Amino acid sequence: VMDIELFSRILQGLYSPSTSQFDENSMISDEIARFSGVSGMTILKYNGRQHQYQLQESSRIYRKETDTFSGLSAKYGAFELRALRRLLRQQQYIPMTDAEMWPDEPGLLETEMFVETSKIFGVGRRFAVNMSGASDWNSGFVMHVDHRKTDISPESLRAASLIAPHLASALALEQMNNVLRKQYAVMLELLDSMDIGVCIVSQNGDVIIENRKASAVFADQDGISKKDGKIVAYPQASNGELRRRITQTALTAIGQASLPRNAMVITKRSLRSPYWIEISPFGHAGSDLEKNFRGALIRIVDSDRKPKFKVEPFAKMVGLTSAEIEIGQLICSGYSASDIADIRGVSIHTARSQIKSILAKSGCSNRVLFVAKVASLSQF
Repeated sequence: VMDIELFSRILQGLYSPSTSQFDENSMISDEIARFSGVSGMTILKYNGRQHQYQLQESSRIYRKETDTFSGLSAKYGAFELRALRRLLRQQQYIPMTDAEMWPDEPGLLETEMFVETSKIFGVGRRFAVNMSGASDWNSGFVMHVDHRKTDISPESLRAASLIAPHLASALALEQMNNVLRKQYAVMLELLDSMDIGVCIVSQNGDVIIENRKASAVFADQDGISKKDGKIVAYPQASNGELRRRITQTALTAIGQASLPRNAMVITKRSLRSPYWIEISPFGHAGSDLEKNFRGALIRIVDSDRKPKFKVEPFAKMVGLTSAEIEIGQLICSGYSASDIADIRGVSIHTARSQIKSILAKSGCSNRVLFVAKVASLSQF
């Protein structure tokens, strides 16, 4: 009988966007092994170009004896590689037993590798599942049965087939997220110094990566925050509009919609000056694994805080006058048209006219996009 509660917990862990599912403290492989009725499991990646494989994740029984396990992997690497190559020709998500992986070894359980792993880890028979997709890196997992059992149960094979597509998806997401974290870490640190929050989100709003400023904004929960790993806004109407824009912008990234760089204002719960949000299409043209990523790049400017960037570099590009530069700096500092009129000693009508002229010269439909463009140029 399937353990529905355990299965649900595994899926929740695999698809959780807030933490890595496969770090050194992960228990996910132990839970999958338990769900499948086996003693342990290993997850392997095989590089077809370099003809080598790497251990991605293993159960606790192997992590407790890391050096011993690594030594055995090196010792029997060629023996295991034969089986892995045969596995990668197997239909995706269909389990392959040890007898099928080593068909030329009639006394398989008496081979040196099986005898040694049985003695050290208490495992005997095994079966594996091919999870490979269309990329240079192929992957699979191996389930290890208790050495006291002479047969592999049909229930274990069915459980492995059930979990395999979800595990494959989680591994693909994990690799994609790691690529994004590595490639954009420097940019995020730079924007931290300018007090701009930035995050990359998937089409359904999962936050893949964020800088420190964005984390601080989420932690404040003052109009925009993170819930269950997803970006959310307050009130409900703003949240619905944010989700709609993220979805459409993400689809634009792969040419399936036409919502380009856009902006919105999110009111704070505290009723202080709002957040200015800019949402841009974000796609990744890397390896096969990442190229179909649908997402959005979100910039968050807190209009309560004076930004640490200057208008002058952008002003030179679009031909703003010295007076317009001053007004542009006030816009970026969060001042309203009424505030700008008071500061400059002009009428509200004049202030609005000047702001309209600045936006027209800048090619911006609103103040939020003007701030975003100034911030973009300030990165360099």
